[in-house]
Amino acid sequence: MPAPATSFADAGAAGALEAFRAACARLPSWRDPSGLTRPADWLDPCREAATVTPASFDRFLAERFREVRLGEGRGLATGYYAPVFPARERPRPGLAPVLAPPAGLDCTKSPCPTRAGIMAGALAGRAEPLLWMDPVDLFFLQVQGSGLARLPDGRQVKLGFAGHNGHPYVAIGQVLRERGAIPPGSGMAGIRAWLAANPAARDALLAMNPRYVFFRRLPEDAPFPVGTLGSQLVAEASVAVDPAQVPLGALVRLETRLADGTPFRRLLVAADTGAAIRGANRFDIYFGEGEAAGRRAGAQQAEATATLLLPRSVP
Repeated sequence: MPAPATSFADAGAAGALEAFRAACARLPSWRDPSGLTRPADWLDPCREAATVTPASFDRFLAERFREVRLGEGRGLATGYYAPVFPARERPRPGLAPVLAPPAGLDCTKSPCPTRAGIMAGALAGRAEPLLWMDPVDLFFLQVQGSGLARLPDGRQVKLGFAGHNGHPYVAIGQVLRERGAIPPGSGMAGIRAWLAANPAARDALLAMNPRYVFFRRLPEDAPFPVGTLGSQLVAEASVAVDPAQVPLGALVRLETRLADGTPFRRLLVAADTGAAIRGANRFDIYFGEGEAAGRRAGAQQAEATATLLLPRSVP
């Protein structure tokens, strides 16, 4: 069988192979919400992936996968990352609690209080504060879904997604753009700049996103970060998708441009989801951990072309 027309041997094949192998620990038992794949479809590709090398990756893909385009394959690529924010283990004036899920409440069955209600103390005594941090940092930690909290003594605490309050996600950046408060295309940096310049309006703007994310502290030796699939994410090799449209585990041949105009042409593994990631050709690239990754992720918003690679056993 011929090698695929588009080679990724020099464009992150090692990272994509690492991300796919990590996904394979979960795929044989994963129930695909899109209905496109079955756990059995992944058995042979995952078994063989253990012995594949980056140099032989293209041939492996050609032999075990087929190309699928959803619609015209044209969509939008944004970015996300694992932030590292300063935090405290005790409350201090001006800091907000990083909350665990509320005890005795199932927000998946009946929505819990909105962000505004929680900010006003609606879950006091029911949701354990794990740590304390700046309210804006906490908001962006919740948008990203996981991250690292850096304590004053240098220790870092891994915080993983533990659920949300059951309310819809509203993008406050879109709210500001519609008001003309920030320019079109402004990302996280623009939102932060506006919040810094308008401190009296901060809480009202944050409350416009009623969704509130809860966290859990992860063990020091736990893989981090992990996506919805449960596998460890790999920078510029993992991508968040809409699981109702794109099967988790699918390889995504994505072509787009970075914020600085650099072409981005990579093979990514669908391993995560996001509240704002909806639609067949909507992709959120994981850029890694820390401030530099955050700058790249926050500025990423560009048209993209995507082709999915699914196991050949998929009808």
